[in-house]
Amino acid sequence: MQSEKPVYKSSHGKTVAIVLLVLVLLFTGAGVYLIYSSRLRILHELNDTQTQLQVARDVNSQLQTQITTLKTANSHAQYIIMSELGVRIPKTSDLQNIVSGTETIASPNQPFTHFTSAEILTSVMANPAGPYSSNQCALSDSPLGVITRYESGSIVFGKKVETLTDPMVKKLGSFYYVYTNSPSQCSSNRIVNAIITPQQQAFAAAFANLELIPDTSETQ
Repeated sequence: MQSEKPVYKSSHGKTVAIVLLVLVLLFTGAGVYLIYSSRLRILHELNDTQTQLQVARDVNSQLQTQITTLKTANSHAQYIIMSELGVRIPKTSDLQNIVSGTETIASPNQPFTHFTSAEILTSVMANPAGPYSSNQCALSDSPLGVITRYESGSIVFGKKVETLTDPMVKKLGSFYYVYTNSPSQCSSNRIVNAIITPQQQAFAAAFANLELIPDTSETQ
């Protein structure tokens, strides 16, 4: 009587099944990770955008408050004061809310004052620049020009300042004061420029009334 040979079952099918299961789990895990990380990135970008928007709103609110304060203060002022230069300009009806800032060139000693206005700043905030236009018009851009104080002998426009006969040069006391308009437009926005242009003309005309600040100590 012949003995039966033992039958061995192949493990190949079981191995394939395990490999497929592992691959499915790996792909599923990778997909979940990608979805999760993508969501985190979107949420992070959204939070950044919201933060930037809030910062912009806060800055805008601060500027609006400063402009309101400036208008309130200027409503009681009769002059545009340049105390570092020792001069002032009587205000006119179309130059009520002037903003100024003074700097000094160390050598030679030449203090100069930049000018803009609350109306210009408000217009810039209300009309933001497009992607291909400029619309800065900060005080340092001098939308309404610059007044510089020179000593006798200083060279201005290639000549000694005392030889200039330009109406934008005025001698007061021992100094010469030169008004120069902005060499280029600080904005390509037509609405902003519609505010700047007439104020530039008004400021240039007002320069003729530039006067020394009285020394009050002499009257006390």
